[in-house]
Amino acid sequence: EGKKVKLAAMEFGHYTLQWWTNEQSTRRRVGDDLITTWRQMKGAMRKRFVPSHYHRLLHQRLQSLSQGSRFVEDYYKEMEMLMMRLNMNEDREATMARFLGGLNRDIANQLELQQYLELEEMLHVAIKLENQFKRRGVSTRFGGVSSSGRTSSSGWKNNSTYENKLKPKLGEETTNRPRREVKTESVQALRGEIKSDPKPQKSREIIFFKCQGRGHIASQCPNRRIMVLKGDGELESTSEESGAETEQEEDCNEDEAEPVDTSNAELSLVSRRVLAVYKDEEQIQRENIFHTRCEIQGKICSMIIDSGSCTNVISNLVVDKLGLKTIKHPEPYRLQWLNDSGETKVNKQAKVKFNIGRYEDVVLCDIVPMIAGHILLGRPWQFDKDEFGDVFPNEIPSGVPPIRGIEHQIDFVPGAAIPNRPAYRSNPEDTKELQKQVSDLLDKGYIRESLSPCAVPVLLVPKKDGSWRMCFVVSAAGIKVDQAKVKAIQEWPVPTSITQVRSFHGLASFYRRFVKNFSTLAAPLNEVVKKNVGFKWGEVQEKSFNLLKEKLCNAPLLVLPNFSKTFEIECDALGVGIGAVLMQERRPIAYFSEKLSGAALNYPTYDKEMYALVRALETWQHYLMPKEFVIHTDHESLKHIKGQGKLNRRHAKWIEFIETFPYVIRYKKGKENVVADALSQRYGGYLFKENKLCVPNCSIRELLVREGHGGGLMGHFSVLKTLSLLQEHFYWPNMRRDIERICERCLKCPKTKSTLKPHGLYKPLPIPTYPWVDLSMDFILGLPRSRTSKDSIFVVVDRFSKMAHFIACNKTDDAFNIANLFFKEIVRLHGMPRTIVSDRDAKFLSYFWKTLWAKLGTKLLFSTTCHPQTDGQTEVVNRTLSALLRALISRNLRTWEECLPHVEFSYNRSLHSATKFTPSEIVYGFNPLTPLDLTPLPLNWVWLHLRKERFPEQRKSKLMPRGDGPFQVLERINYNAYKL
Repeated sequence: EGKKVKLAAMEFGHYTLQWWTNEQSTRRRVGDDLITTWRQMKGAMRKRFVPSHYHRLLHQRLQSLSQGSRFVEDYYKEMEMLMMRLNMNEDREATMARFLGGLNRDIANQLELQQYLELEEMLHVAIKLENQFKRRGVSTRFGGVSSSGRTSSSGWKNNSTYENKLKPKLGEETTNRPRREVKTESVQALRGEIKSDPKPQKSREIIFFKCQGRGHIASQCPNRRIMVLKGDGELESTSEESGAETEQEEDCNEDEAEPVDTSNAELSLVSRRVLAVYKDEEQIQRENIFHTRCEIQGKICSMIIDSGSCTNVISNLVVDKLGLKTIKHPEPYRLQWLNDSGETKVNKQAKVKFNIGRYEDVVLCDIVPMIAGHILLGRPWQFDKDEFGDVFPNEIPSGVPPIRGIEHQIDFVPGAAIPNRPAYRSNPEDTKELQKQVSDLLDKGYIRESLSPCAVPVLLVPKKDGSWRMCFVVSAAGIKVDQAKVKAIQEWPVPTSITQVRSFHGLASFYRRFVKNFSTLAAPLNEVVKKNVGFKWGEVQEKSFNLLKEKLCNAPLLVLPNFSKTFEIECDALGVGIGAVLMQERRPIAYFSEKLSGAALNYPTYDKEMYALVRALETWQHYLMPKEFVIHTDHESLKHIKGQGKLNRRHAKWIEFIETFPYVIRYKKGKENVVADALSQRYGGYLFKENKLCVPNCSIRELLVREGHGGGLMGHFSVLKTLSLLQEHFYWPNMRRDIERICERCLKCPKTKSTLKPHGLYKPLPIPTYPWVDLSMDFILGLPRSRTSKDSIFVVVDRFSKMAHFIACNKTDDAFNIANLFFKEIVRLHGMPRTIVSDRDAKFLSYFWKTLWAKLGTKLLFSTTCHPQTDGQTEVVNRTLSALLRALISRNLRTWEECLPHVEFSYNRSLHSATKFTPSEIVYGFNPLTPLDLTPLPLNWVWLHLRKERFPEQRKSKLMPRGDGPFQVLERINYNAYKL
């Protein structure tokens, strides 16, 4: 018994196990006997988990149990389960009566007529009756009984499969033949459709007046009305019941043939089929194929019209039955059906003459073994008929038509003007082909010389008085501007309005092909004529105006192109524009320039260089198409334009256009590419000393000193700190003298800084040995309230590295709040200190502050009363911090809290006079970057960032490194490209 109890307890769930453990513990605590027998355990569990009304509910369920919509087997199982739970020892006859009373009436009525002695026999007979009712219900509901009372048959053996495919699916409503609904009461009982309401029985007596059908009204009539499109464009509505007989499949045999009704010859059979068939979204496509009937040699055959078929086919059974004449297929092919018939070779054709009503036609069909229909018409019958071949001959007759008595003019747009479009330049090959075709059309008489006033001038432009003006001076030496025409440009006065600027710009643009970088030079003038800007003539516009006049008056001599020689292109991208020059034998043929605007201004250097190349090729493609040409570029990356593995959309579009040309790219150093890029030398020719850029004697020296002293992230430090910062990157003679001179002229330094003479010697504090182990702290009070209601600064200084943190706080903060700030800003970053030096502030003398650090093991060192020199280092930091804030804050004094990160970075990045290093370098081992460090210089070591676009092999996986290096900078190509 004890083993039974233990084994049952092992199977308990979470709650039951907790209850069982608590029950045993309670009995042990109060002194009752423990549950050790199976009987005791069952009694305790029934008392806890079985409600008092449990058996009453089981009796109620058993008394009201009936089969309903369940199967007989499921109904018997539930009854048997309830009896077992109640532990009923009922008489066999009573159980059989209970089972019979709960069965559905149709099964119970039939079961009473059977003979049985045991309950199991009764169950088996009931299951058999249930299966019989199921089969009878399906055959009655979905039986193949047609409205005409007869089933269709075919004289051909294989036509049954075709007819089965044309029959509707089970349970679907058809639109072309009515079907009587046959439902027995037993089937309805199995489906749970028997109701006590007599209304359904009454609805069966309803007779619809239109189709004389029973059990439905007009909106539920299965004989829907269909729309038939007549030949004259009218619509006729007909009932499907009237056409039920005509929709029956007819036999195509020699013994019986019914003539096709030709009274409706004007009806379009395809349109009738389209309008008659209901389009079901879930219906497969083959159910919507057009089916109709046709007459072949007096026999009625089924026809399929399929616009997706690429050929016309006819069944071999039709050919054999009707004895059609066959011919050999000119191009035999093999056909594979999606059934068990295997592969079939199509090697015969037959001309089939058929008629649909009054329509007659002859088609050439391939002979295939087909059971879906007798004949199938595809695209050749619908679209490829050559009915008007004599009107459209293959060869155009020579000569123009003869003059007839009636002449008329066809105007597509009455009153339209004659098109006058500019002539597009073409390359020599296209020009030869164009001249050849024009000469051929002239010889045949199709075209003649135009007498239209529209012309395409090449070198001459007509004037208003009828005379002609020469655009350029053309000679054996080349093309140049006409000096007589340029005289107006030389004498052009300074513009005083937008209209005058536009006039000058329009005149100058005529000779823009003679001026290198014309768009860049004229950019200031374009800014003046912009909308909603207004006329503003300044020094920049004056300089651009005079420079354009000089360039136009001294335009170079352009040579005429020689297509037997190789063309050369030099292109380059500047900051605000792009430029290119077309040359032969180093002599210019034409210049091209364009000002960048919009998104093009934000392109990276590589994209700007490629864009300049694309625009140059678009402009001069009529010169470059015939033969190979050379592209000179100072952007070395363009040499590998064909080797890019992954392209973005912009690059893919450009490279697709570039690859249509026969080109060769040659790299040219920037200082050699003087023709296309006058600014390319600004990155070369500099002198370096020990990896420091030598700055010439010019205004750039003063600019660098001012930037290192008070600009960017600097904080108006002393001469020594400014000198150490600039000496990291630059060199020039007498650098210290220049820095002293410029710092003395700084107006903010004397206003914000104060000087104190050093005091005598004091007993020094213990010398620290590690960063952020020995600290000193103090407060700066009396500041204006900031935007976050802060009015003080908590200053914490590391006595070893001299690094400091400046934390904004309130004057009213107690020791608890100061401790929280210290742990949040100092301990979080640097850990616990060993000693803390501070003055005798009330916060530092509080019981909480002393107890906290005593438990943490930190020693507190307090300064001597009225002697701040004890913590002189922190006092000096406070004075420096105050001077930096006065130098950096704007007129609004409440913004001092926003300047604290700037001040802290500047202080920790500057060189300290005591250590000769910056605090950041002592703590971290390196100096953080400043704006002066962001530009890599030659001989520097840098890391290479591996981008997916440039290094796809190195970025295949997310776990692969994102960088590689370090690499030494060998050469600086331009401001965005380096050679490593």
